[in-house]
Amino acid sequence: MRQEVRKIFLEFGIQNPVFKLNNNYNKIGLCYNNNTFEISRISFRYNNHQGRMALIGHEIAHLKQFNHSKKFKEVCDKMEINEKEMLPMSRYILFCPRCKYWGRLNVLKKTKYYCKHCKEQEVMVYQHKK
Repeated sequence: MRQEVRKIFLEFGIQNPVFKLNNNYNKIGLCYNNNTFEISRISFRYNNHQGRMALIGHEIAHLKQFNHSKKFKEVCDKMEINEKEMLPMSRYILFCPRCKYWGRLNVLKKTKYYCKHCKEQEVMVYQHKK
């Protein structure tokens, strides 16, 4: 996984990235003002290549703008980062076996969940593994 992360940094022109992989569910990536990064290995694992590019590109964009302002969005657009490609992280995935709908949750508040589309179909709940 580290080699693939390094390869994506190279695609953005970052030659020797300083990064570490963490098991964070809530923050998919972090960029520090000393040009170091943290990438959630959980998020990295569950995203496809486009999502991984968006994830790392998003963090690299923070080198130019350290917030999520309009200016940050402009930096992302200029770098051609499509953040919609990134899967948001959550602790649980909900899946309906009937219509194949899936959703995400961070906190389970009930013991049973029902599909938003099928209404009566109980969905399966999967917990992300670290």
